[in-house]
Amino acid sequence: MSVSNSTPAPPLRFIPCIHGWAALHPHPQGVVQFVGTSRWGGWPALAYRHFLQQLYAAGYTVVVLPLPTSRCGWFTALELFQEQYEQRLALVEAALKRGYDPAVYLQEQRYAWVGHGVGCRPVVMLEILKDALTERCHQELKVVVTEPVRYRLVQRLRALERRIYELTAISVSYTRPQRVDTAAVLLAPVMGDLETPLPWRRLVRRLQSAPAAEQIHQLVAASPRFSRTAVVQFDRDRTAAPTCQQLMWEQPRLRRRLLAGAHLAPVGLRWGNVVVDFNPFDKFIQPLSCRTLESQTLTLLTQLMTGTAKQRRATPEDKTASLISWRGAA
Repeated sequence: MSVSNSTPAPPLRFIPCIHGWAALHPHPQGVVQFVGTSRWGGWPALAYRHFLQQLYAAGYTVVVLPLPTSRCGWFTALELFQEQYEQRLALVEAALKRGYDPAVYLQEQRYAWVGHGVGCRPVVMLEILKDALTERCHQELKVVVTEPVRYRLVQRLRALERRIYELTAISVSYTRPQRVDTAAVLLAPVMGDLETPLPWRRLVRRLQSAPAAEQIHQLVAASPRFSRTAVVQFDRDRTAAPTCQQLMWEQPRLRRRLLAGAHLAPVGLRWGNVVVDFNPFDKFIQPLSCRTLESQTLTLLTQLMTGTAKQRRATPEDKTASLISWRGAA
């Protein structure tokens, strides 16, 4: 799917939305929730301006969330789990205020996540947490999602359901997470807490909170989800390469793309006919004619949000074939 320039897109304007920002499209075909990497995730609406502009121009309402500055453990993920539903109420209220149709914001299958770098970590954790409200919750999560925590979360979600019904006369159910996996595109995913150069990595490892990257990978491998998840790796990116290969081993059903570029390929502003980030270790200045990230991401979003993937567990043969295929592509 390519970005169409036949009709001018409305200007990209972000408004506050709970703890993030949202750019409401007048006629959205879906909602993309974006979490950036550790270095640029604090101001994603600026650092990823060109990338987000293309998603918006293609017809998506874009919600950007700053990467939590605190250590991203299960409690931080639980807060984000609740916030994603609070944002749906905020989007409905904002749409009604502007005279837009809010129907899209009440449809679970119209939502998708896009993460970059360590911003993919909370996206993966949220998918694992979808079973936290059920008895199928993993043993490790039962330590975090205790009965009091679950009770408070359910009460808050029920209050959001009642408020949405008051505004739209449409019933939604957030206390029973859908069995359908959430569409997600992971750009150069990294499961560690922070992306820091030497000599600070040893200090950062001491500050990291549970779960460790190994624990997340174990939960991903044991999860029946992630059938609507795609991984995008860049050929000059050594930071995310180990995580990409491990994810493909754990979940062979993942769609994948290998694109030209370095780890910070999604970062940049448009300046005329080029995208710039003024980073000599990245692209510095890249002509639009050489940039395929946005069109590839839009194609993946269309496939993930409209396609139907088989819900089945992967076999060891699947994993071996997937890893060979991935290494061959790399």
